[in-house]
Amino acid sequence: LSLTETYPSSAVLNITLGKCYFELGQIEPAIASYQKVTEIKPELAVGFIMLGQINSDQGNVDKAIENLKKALEIEPNNQELYSTLGVEFLQKGNFDEAIKYLKKALKQNPNSSLAISMIGDAYNQKGDHSLAIKYLNRAIKLDPNNAISHFSMGSAHHDNGNYKAAIDNYKKAIKIKANYAEAYCNLGNVQRDKGDIDAAIKSFKKSIIIEPDCAATHFNMGITLEGKGDLQLVIESYEKALKVNPNYTAAFSNLGTSLIKKGNSKPAIKIFKQAIKFQPNYAEIFNNLGVAQKNIGDLEAAIESFKEAIKIKSDYADAYYNLGNALDYNGEVDASIISTKQALKIQPDYHDASYGLSLAYLSKGDFLNGWIDYDSRFKIKEATPIPPITKKPEWSFNSKHRVLLLGEQGIGDQIMFSSIIPEIYKYCSQLIIQTEERLIPLFKRSFPNDIIFYSNDQKVPVHQYDSQIHMGSAFKNFRPSLHSFQKSHGSYIKADLNLSKKLRRQLLKGQNTKIFGISWKGGSVNNCAPTNKSIKINEIAETLDNKKIQLVNLQYGDTTQEISDLKTEYGISISDPPEVDNLNDLDGFAALINACDHVVTIDNLTVHMAGALGVQTSVLLPFSPEWRWGKTSNDSYIHSSLELYRKRIIENWDVPLKQLKGNLSNLVSTKEPGQTRLKV
Repeated sequence: LSLTETYPSSAVLNITLGKCYFELGQIEPAIASYQKVTEIKPELAVGFIMLGQINSDQGNVDKAIENLKKALEIEPNNQELYSTLGVEFLQKGNFDEAIKYLKKALKQNPNSSLAISMIGDAYNQKGDHSLAIKYLNRAIKLDPNNAISHFSMGSAHHDNGNYKAAIDNYKKAIKIKANYAEAYCNLGNVQRDKGDIDAAIKSFKKSIIIEPDCAATHFNMGITLEGKGDLQLVIESYEKALKVNPNYTAAFSNLGTSLIKKGNSKPAIKIFKQAIKFQPNYAEIFNNLGVAQKNIGDLEAAIESFKEAIKIKSDYADAYYNLGNALDYNGEVDASIISTKQALKIQPDYHDASYGLSLAYLSKGDFLNGWIDYDSRFKIKEATPIPPITKKPEWSFNSKHRVLLLGEQGIGDQIMFSSIIPEIYKYCSQLIIQTEERLIPLFKRSFPNDIIFYSNDQKVPVHQYDSQIHMGSAFKNFRPSLHSFQKSHGSYIKADLNLSKKLRRQLLKGQNTKIFGISWKGGSVNNCAPTNKSIKINEIAETLDNKKIQLVNLQYGDTTQEISDLKTEYGISISDPPEVDNLNDLDGFAALINACDHVVTIDNLTVHMAGALGVQTSVLLPFSPEWRWGKTSNDSYIHSSLELYRKRIIENWDVPLKQLKGNLSNLVSTKEPGQTRLKV
């Protein structure tokens, strides 16, 4: 340092000083020293070369290229400079310039396996896999023990869809360089894409052992673990990636999405908002944020997030679909239809959007348009019903065939769809129904006795039917308008009357009370969804707490603890006849419902069973109910015996419960059709 002060114009001394600073990691004084070299002797390339190297190390690619080009003007025959510039352009993503400079390096040294390998890598990143493989093969022939060439070849084959060749080359790279963490990581990616999840996880684990602070490896481990279904491990992997690289936007996005899947939408919102700080123009983050906001019921915020995603990416079909979904939840059906149609305009084969459009039309009572895309339910990402593996055509009205009618979706849906069985029966020479085994005794009692029934776990012989159709698809043939629902508006399911009478006598025990059956939970409930159907047992019980009313359990599943806690904490008793299993004995369940004077239930199996039996029922509907309940009416076009009580705000059930409480005196004093039915 004292020598440079004595001889400030000495280029050699400043070069030496710059090197010392660089080796010590003192970057700023190193840059100052090398800049001084370029001022003292601009004809020396070394100052520009070192500045280019420092700029590159700091991630300032443009500045690095600028200095390296100045060095190249001074030393136009420096093959290493051409290679270095090629690498910098490769880093920048300017593949054409990278190839240009690397080919100039190759011209000076035709046998440079490194330059040939990098040209192959550049072609691969450019998307020209055939040229990439050509150059990489040449590089490997010149130097078969170059791990980097095998690594790049693995990448080229992976991108070209040749998983076997990709795996072979990554393994060769690892054989040459045992601690090649990046090769283990990429090997894991290929194995995952090939479908070998366990092998991929092993490769990522080896990569992490070698290099535990590689964010990309933790990220890819998270993606791979999603295939195992353990969301907690997935979340931990993304969190590790973010611990290494707090600015890793894709890891933020995937972490938030995983939290949503786990039912933790509130923390997901926080994660997505952090990601937006780092990358405010990332449309996918806004879309995912909107999904999380919709899940917690913040519909206005969700709608704004989806709109922001569309603003950033105007052809974002998912965001248009999600916006349509949120608008529909918010009661803006017409706006929902417009947005969903735009999603389909962008992506015509978007089956989730087609199905969403169908449901939006159905919810507003436009059945002609609603049924058009209803069969899209078979093709959505999480489709429940699966068409049968058969070459038999779908049934139509054209001829009187032997028809196989297939049950689908939940038990409640099948009960609702079964209302058309008497109608489709008239068009068949033979009707065969495949449905849930628990429904068969009830259906056999309710419908013509020459119908043949098969349970879902039985195989229906193909020779027994000429055509087939799912219940929902047949439903659309018989319910093209609101008026058409009048055909089955009353009761169409028959309970075991003897069992109903027996149960009623046991429940009443000579008392002059009304039997109110209650049900408060759905079979499959996402607790984060704004349309959460379920209600706490005490909220219904306290609303119906009346000396003239006896409460009976119509909830299926294990309710022992809830009923016990209700008695302990609120002093309210609920009868639960032990001889009826509400979940597995649907025939007995129907008899128990039929024994009731009135039913109060949320939207679940109970409401469809009660409606099909014609039992007077008060239905507590969520904020944005399913299409079958419409948007505004208190009457049901599906079942005439239902009265609908709608949740007006997402957060609580106060409004419908208050309305039900106000109507309770009428419900208690009215002579219910259930009693008359039992005397038939």
